[in-house]
Amino acid sequence: MMTAIAILLYLALLLGTNAASAQTVPPGGPTQAEAQRALEMIEDPQKRAQLVDTLRAIAKAAPSAPQTAAPPALALQPNSLGAQLVAQLSGWGDRLAAETAAAADALSDLPLVWRRIERGVANPALQKAVLTAIWQLAL
Repeated sequence: MMTAIAILLYLALLLGTNAASAQTVPPGGPTQAEAQRALEMIEDPQKRAQLVDTLRAIAKAAPSAPQTAAPPALALQPNSLGAQLVAQLSGWGDRLAAETAAAADALSDLPLVWRRIERGVANPALQKAVLTAIWQLAL
């Protein structure tokens, strides 16, 4: 619908009395002068007939492409599993970036990492947990 209106305005400007100074439709919409020229063209029966003939010629020359209906947008029901998953996963990238930055900060301080490893080796409960994890992963 909007493209048809834009084409109509564009053709009205091209077929206007001052076709040499006609401009394309600006992104913000037609200016007051362009709207006035289009109104004059629509009100004048001779210019309107010329515009209708031009539009018919364009319609005959344009290839008829079948318009495929756009697939309907996926609508999530409130409190459904899909909505909950989307809510949980929406901040995943930000959390991953924050964790990666925290890991990089921790690894940048090698003496601190070395002291943590020394404490882990000296802790019998942590030794047992690590050996159990390695043993279970090996099975």
